[in-house]
Amino acid sequence: KIMEYVQLGNTGIKVSRLGFGCMTFKDVEQSTQLLLTARNAGVNYFDNAEFYGTPAGTAEILFGQAYKRLKDKYPVKFRRSDMVITSKIFFGPNDKVTFFDWNTFGQNELGLSRKHLMEGIDASLKRMQLQYVDVVYAHRFEDVTPMKEIVEGFTDIIKSGKAFYW
Repeated sequence: KIMEYVQLGNTGIKVSRLGFGCMTFKDVEQSTQLLLTARNAGVNYFDNAEFYGTPAGTAEILFGQAYKRLKDKYPVKFRRSDMVITSKIFFGPNDKVTFFDWNTFGQNELGLSRKHLMEGIDASLKRMQLQYVDVVYAHRFEDVTPMKEIVEGFTDIIKSGKAFYW
């Protein structure tokens, strides 16, 4: 059976009906095989987050390494123009984090402040070895940072070319 594709919300991009979440990547060999299997099945939507992996951020590193390997080996199948790669920002990577132990975060390593959004997207792109993500999401609601600052921060990410949508 052929993969179905749908519009992503009100955007002009199409994503596979099934997306692939990269949260549980363990090593580069496993990550490479999983990405290849997903892509062979027609998946073009790959979801990441700055917090995924152990320690936090590791899943994005493994995604970047696996994607580079696969793109080198299969340049047509893994061309960037046909992939929809996302990331989420809120929980900054921190090698001391135990799952949702808020006490391990520094004062500015958590949330949706403009500071964390800008630092978060730069770090995420570096880990994944990408110039941009297609979509950057707020990983969760945040009630401390003013909404105006959140909206302006995500808008600045778009204007800087580091993401196309938020």
